[in-house]
Amino acid sequence: MSCLLNFDAVNQLMGKLRLFFWCKANSSHISQEEILTDVAKSTLIPTAFVKLEHDGNLHEIRVMINTSRKVTAIAEELVQKLKLPITYVKSSPIYKITIRSKTDPDWTIEINSVSRNELPKQPYDDNRSGEIVNEFDHLPLADPHFYNTAKVMMELGADVYSRLIKPEFFKSQNGNFIAQDTALGFIVTGTNEV
Repeated sequence: MSCLLNFDAVNQLMGKLRLFFWCKANSSHISQEEILTDVAKSTLIPTAFVKLEHDGNLHEIRVMINTSRKVTAIAEELVQKLKLPITYVKSSPIYKITIRSKTDPDWTIEINSVSRNELPKQPYDDNRSGEIVNEFDHLPLADPHFYNTAKVMMELGADVYSRLIKPEFFKSQNGNFIAQDTALGFIVTGTNEV
């Protein structure tokens, strides 16, 4: 089946650009939402394991790096479980937390975070293919099982991203994935061609 972008069908509806592909085999249309769903099924989100320090104990948690989030967010469930101390900034609750890298024992960072009920969450509906790990298994990965559905308890936002990132990165052989060095280890992100 061959599908072509039908430029006549590109239109503006309710402020959203909607693209339709015309498929010669059955003259059907595939909506942008259907295409994006397929892309999302093959996209890897950057995740890492960190050590959250509290009351002299270290708690290993999985985090997602999400630069579209302005402020780091922690699961309300984890706040309650650990009984994290709360402070207020302009009447908003803030949790000051310290995280440590699993790959660099000298690296720590203090973060002011907000709590969110939508956390914890699974980064994927189902496990991604772990085949790509073979290309990066020589690196100290921030999350050796970056492709699985294990829940993330925190989203590290743009407020800490610049302090995490390092200049070194490696591309996969097909060029669709990168392993980016960070203070937490190498994070893997990218997408398979659909």
